[in-house]
Amino acid sequence: MSSTLFGLGRVRITTPLQSNRGSQSLPDALYVLAVVQSIASYTLHVTTLNPFTGALLKGQHLQSTLLNPLVQFAVLAASSRTVGAAGAVNTIATTPAPATVPVVAWLKTRTLRHLMLTLELDEKLRLMPELGFKRVVDVGAHVYGKDECVPVKADGSSSLIRLRLEEDGNKRKVKAQAGVIWE
Repeated sequence: MSSTLFGLGRVRITTPLQSNRGSQSLPDALYVLAVVQSIASYTLHVTTLNPFTGALLKGQHLQSTLLNPLVQFAVLAASSRTVGAAGAVNTIATTPAPATVPVVAWLKTRTLRHLMLTLELDEKLRLMPELGFKRVVDVGAHVYGKDECVPVKADGSSSLIRLRLEEDGNKRKVKAQAGVIWE
């Protein structure tokens, strides 16, 4: 078996500092996502590291069977921000910054699966039932403040998948919303 470092993400928490700067965003964990090669396929492995000491917090294999890891998974960020009717993100100054968590999304047996990454890696795997997806195109939308990827079917038709973070008290859940954007 061999493994390759494929992605790196981090989640941030905001804590007040004892200075006149107000609050500052500090990293809570580093997530290392590796693609591990076996005889028949590739699998994903995620590891959480302490950003201050580099100590291993947790590591786990994800239930994945990738034939081509370059097109069958993406690392995204789900957020709880509100979006207006025109698609503009709510930027009112009194609105607190949206919570954001890293999410890994991949295809297995033509089904899109996604997992919210936490320190303990104890979140439940979620999936969108078989819709015939063949590859995932990471369009870089997370760089521009969107939480989206585009899975493509064998016939070339595509859907836009948006990941949203829903919070209920102290409990968080990532929900995928899909919509056909072209065929």
